[in-house]
Amino acid sequence: MLPIGPLTVIDGAESRGNAVCNRLFCAKTLISIAFVWATTMAACDSQDRAVQGKLQSVTEFAAQIGWLHGNCLAIKTDGLKKGTKLAVVSLGKPQVLLEAEIIERTKSGEECYALLEERKDVNMSDGNIFYSVAPASKAPLELAVGIVGLKEGFTTTDGTIHADVSGDGHQDYFTQCSTSEGVQFNVWSGSPYKGKALWSAYYYLGYDTEPNCPENTS
Repeated sequence: MLPIGPLTVIDGAESRGNAVCNRLFCAKTLISIAFVWATTMAACDSQDRAVQGKLQSVTEFAAQIGWLHGNCLAIKTDGLKKGTKLAVVSLGKPQVLLEAEIIERTKSGEECYALLEERKDVNMSDGNIFYSVAPASKAPLELAVGIVGLKEGFTTTDGTIHADVSGDGHQDYFTQCSTSEGVQFNVWSGSPYKGKALWSAYYYLGYDTEPNCPENTS
């Protein structure tokens, strides 16, 4: 026997046993490290997906809402196909819920009041894309908000239409008011002009109008 510190090697058995222990220790350590790494990566990935999901939901919300004047929809979404349905909240008093469908994309002032010569440059500069639409009632549409793909969930209370358009559990309300040269559209989470503006858009008319918008319009 050859003394080596506190250990005694007998035919190499002690050395081999120590090597096996070292290998087992290393294997367990590597497994632990791999587990921690996998758990951390999964948490990060889950967080990324959650953030991305929120961003996508916000984008989708903005992309599915537009405004109308006459049988023409202004919306920041390209490629809407013929026959695509939309709910239309006509913003008169009382508000009225209507249905319409996309006919085709248009750049014509004859089909779209917002594209009349004195208005089109401003109204197109905001990234709006214009579509001619066909209301189910066949009656011309006035100032309104259009929501693509939404058919149910609307309620009318005292002549005001509301719905949980954003899917956050709160009722959303639709408004329009006059600025000095146009029309301001909004969708509100909660009471109009008191809650949070979830969506807003501006329609330039090209002539002076009497403003009646409350202070909190965006």
